[in-house]
Amino acid sequence: MVRRGFSLIELALVVAIVGIVAAIAVPRYAEALSRYRADAAAKRLVADLESALSRAKAASASYRVTADLTGERLSVIGPLPDVTVVASTEFGEAPYHAGLAVNALASESITIDGYGRPDRAVTFTVSSGDTRRTVTLSIAGEVTSS
Repeated sequence: MVRRGFSLIELALVVAIVGIVAAIAVPRYAEALSRYRADAAAKRLVADLESALSRAKAASASYRVTADLTGERLSVIGPLPDVTVVASTEFGEAPYHAGLAVNALASESITIDGYGRPDRAVTFTVSSGDTRRTVTLSIAGEVTSS
């Protein structure tokens, strides 16, 4: 007599192996997801800052970059004295789910003149999970990411 199917021991072994593999994979996936989100947020921040510099130069007018740290939003406003938001990025929302911080020496708002130079150097930090990325806007108007 031939019996078809799996025994309870075979099924228990398969479930145990799947559980072990999942226990190894889930933390690595969460780490990779945090790195991806922090990298994506940093790239977006660089793009937003470079866009503000470019807009200011093209319009020969001042623009303001404002970081709302409670809402984790970065807004580009201009050309000044108008209060028109030309770009806004929500870092706390999908797809980034990242925190946004500005160095303690700078205020939460910087002004970029018509030559594309900010009124001060500023360092932004985006974070997701344990992963942090730093984006720096120099006084010369250069944006770097690390």
